[in-house]
Amino acid sequence: MAKTGSDLERRAAERIALLMAVTEGTPDALFAKDLEGRYLMINSVGADFVGTPIDEVLGKTDFEVFPRETAERITGQDRETVRDGRTQTYETAAKNPQGQARIYLTHKSPWRDDRGEVIGVIGVSRDITEQRSAETALRASEAEHRALAEKLAKSEALWRSIAENPFDFVVKVDRDHRFTFVNHLAPGLRKE
Repeated sequence: MAKTGSDLERRAAERIALLMAVTEGTPDALFAKDLEGRYLMINSVGADFVGTPIDEVLGKTDFEVFPRETAERITGQDRETVRDGRTQTYETAAKNPQGQARIYLTHKSPWRDDRGEVIGVIGVSRDITEQRSAETALRASEAEHRALAEKLAKSEALWRSIAENPFDFVVKVDRDHRFTFVNHLAPGLRKE
């Protein structure tokens, strides 16, 4: 059965609506740039990362939307992605529009036309600042626990060396003044 023009238009509209739902439904920044580095597409999360409305980002380069140092780093990554012709992953520190230091994990891929020629870069960026902060806090907590365990082990070793001293009477009592340990020099105090 042949499809009519209205059927094809309806299907195209459905596909565009689906693509827009995916693009705007993700918590990640999505973007596409041409070989000159001009933004051809960016979702609202990406525009928020940049701190500029979508329509003010489109057609601009990174040098027009980011500080120079950040733009140079991003542009270098784009060039590397195009040159190598494969997906690259980058972790980049940058300040958000409010001036806060953030960490972004970005996956960039060459954008190819139907002949396989690279015509730009497409990418996905995620703010991983909280994840990195949690990992740092976890590492610090683990180091603190290791240090505490080592201190406890040394304390226990010291206690044992004192308790096993053949010349001293050693007892250990709990908060209720009950004997919890009596060494060999206090046999009368031991519970038999």
